[in-house]
Amino acid sequence: MAASRFVEVNPSMLEETYEGSDLHVATRLGYVVLAKKIIELYPSQIRSTNSKGDTPLHIAASLGHTSILVMMLMSTQLHNPCEIQTQNGLKPAEMMNNDGLTPLHCAAKNGSVKILREFLDKAPSSFNLVTRGNKETVFHIAAKHKNNEAFIFMANNAKLGQLLHELDANGNTVLHVAVSVGSVVLVNYLINETKIDVITQNKRGFAAVDLLKENDDNYLPLYTAMCNSKTTKHPSSIKEVMNFEAQVFSELKKMQNQIVRVQSRESKNNEFEMQSEALQNSRNTITIVAVLIASVTFTCGINPPGGLYQDGPYMGKSTAGRTLAFKIFSISNTIALFTSVCMVILLVSVMPCRTNSLKKLLILTYRMMWVAIAAMAIAYVAATWVTLPHLEETKWLVYATLAIASMTVVVADLET
Repeated sequence: MAASRFVEVNPSMLEETYEGSDLHVATRLGYVVLAKKIIELYPSQIRSTNSKGDTPLHIAASLGHTSILVMMLMSTQLHNPCEIQTQNGLKPAEMMNNDGLTPLHCAAKNGSVKILREFLDKAPSSFNLVTRGNKETVFHIAAKHKNNEAFIFMANNAKLGQLLHELDANGNTVLHVAVSVGSVVLVNYLINETKIDVITQNKRGFAAVDLLKENDDNYLPLYTAMCNSKTTKHPSSIKEVMNFEAQVFSELKKMQNQIVRVQSRESKNNEFEMQSEALQNSRNTITIVAVLIASVTFTCGINPPGGLYQDGPYMGKSTAGRTLAFKIFSISNTIALFTSVCMVILLVSVMPCRTNSLKKLLILTYRMMWVAIAAMAIAYVAATWVTLPHLEETKWLVYATLAIASMTVVVADLET
């Protein structure tokens, strides 16, 4: 059948410009009357495909032709299934093109709320389909293309609540996708209005916060949104602690090398001058280390593992405060904090003029520093116990963390 039966259009021009059935052409041009006539006479054309595997429904959903799309959806419900053959037993609304997208996926990509509303009303089962290959839901697609209005419309629908938490083939949540494309609106919505788990990791072991790009124009607002999340922020604090611990041991090693160089000097005069300089450098180094420890422990103290109650009589209180692991964390963290504070006070306020006095002061603060480091390591292990899920398959992580922390501190102590 040629389209020219219904409108005065050059058939050769249509064939050169568009491909597919007459219904494809009418839909792409937005000819509602022509499309209606074709659907009435040849309903089977609703499931016809072009070279890209697109049905007329794909085209209507992509271009936002709501009236034509509604007519096709209504026709598939009114006609006998035998009259409208389906792809592998699927309804026309569930057929996929060569890219693995259904008409609904095209609508989510385009961001038309009107089209999505019609699918929800007339073909709700199509929302359960995911794309071929990446296994993305309509939420993943809308987030990827920053279609905020369409995404929020679907998220506010109670029937689609569970679909919001589905993962794609790579284990990404919709929050992973929103962060990766730098969508501040969707990130804030997901964090504040849904129960999406901020710390969920994909198959590559990345949480959503790990996908932030520092060169992104929206890096600062995205980072702020993630930090203000209701979910515990402790995993970032744990990384901070590990980085600071590495700096601590590096500084200790430098200090030891300086002392060894001082002792190897043969000249008494040069040895005295070098020793005095090394002692001053050691004093400055220990002061820096003490400040680093105080900063880390203070940060972890006000952002405790397990997070805080957001409402109720315990608002602002730690959710894990009654556990033994949290009590160990709190005591160890406090010891590390105030030991490092005492070190800073001693090193800054006391100004010894004699080398021997300075040596005694450094020996005292050096021992205090190891007390603070050991307490910080214990606090880290206890915090890990609080934050890790107590499942049979993750129990070994706690023991592995304890073993690594113990071996690191012991070996560093033997080295010094």
